[in-house]
Amino acid sequence: MRKANSVVATTSGIFQRYVVPCWSSVQLSLVAAFCLKVYYEHVANRDARHLAHFSYLIMIANACAGLLRYTNDDTYCDLRILLDYGQLVLALPLIVTEFLLKNEVVPAEVAYIPTGIAFATFLMFIFLEYKRQDLTDLNVITSILCYIIVGYAYSLYAFVAGLIFGLNYFLIKRREECFLKKANQFNLLMSAFALMSLLSLDPNCLNVSDDYPQEFLGE
Repeated sequence: MRKANSVVATTSGIFQRYVVPCWSSVQLSLVAAFCLKVYYEHVANRDARHLAHFSYLIMIANACAGLLRYTNDDTYCDLRILLDYGQLVLALPLIVTEFLLKNEVVPAEVAYIPTGIAFATFLMFIFLEYKRQDLTDLNVITSILCYIIVGYAYSLYAFVAGLIFGLNYFLIKRREECFLKKANQFNLLMSAFALMSLLSLDPNCLNVSDDYPQEFLGE
C-alpha cells in the first residue's frame, strides 16, 4: 500500500511540476500565434501598425520563455519575470485601445490612455526593479473596467474577455507573493482571453474560410 501511494504521489508530482507548466506554455503560445495570424491576415489586412499585434506577441514571448524553466538554470529567471509582468500589464491595455479605436467609442487621444498607463507602469517596473502594486492596479483595473463597460454596449466577446482577465487577475495574480509562482494557471486562462479578444475585434474573423485551421497548420 505504501509503495502504491508513493508511486501515485511521484506521478502526481511529475504531472504538476513538468506536464502542467509545459502544457500551459505550449497552449498559450499556440493560441496566441493563431490569434496573431488571424488578426494580421483577416482583421488588420496585413497592416502591422495595430496594437493588438504586440499584445499577442507578448503572450507568445512569455509563453516561450516559460519553457526555459526546464534549463535548470537561473540565468533566464530575470527574463521570465520581465515577460510575465509585461504580459500582465501590457496585453490587456493594448487590446482595449485597439477595441476603442476600432469601434470609435472615444476620440483617439482618449483611446490611447490605457496603453499610456500600461507603458508607464512597465517602464517603472524596469527602472525600479520591483512591482508597484498601486500602479499595477491602476493600469489593470482601468483597462478591465473599460473593456467590460464598453464591451457590454458593443460586443459580448469584449465583455467576456474583460471578465476572464478580471477573474484571472484578482483570483490568481494580484496577491501573488512570488513572481512566476502561479504563471501556469494565469497562462491557461490567458489562452481563453486571447481568443475572446480576437473575436471582440472581429466576430467573423474565424469564418473567413472553412479550411482555415488546416491552412494555419500548413496542411
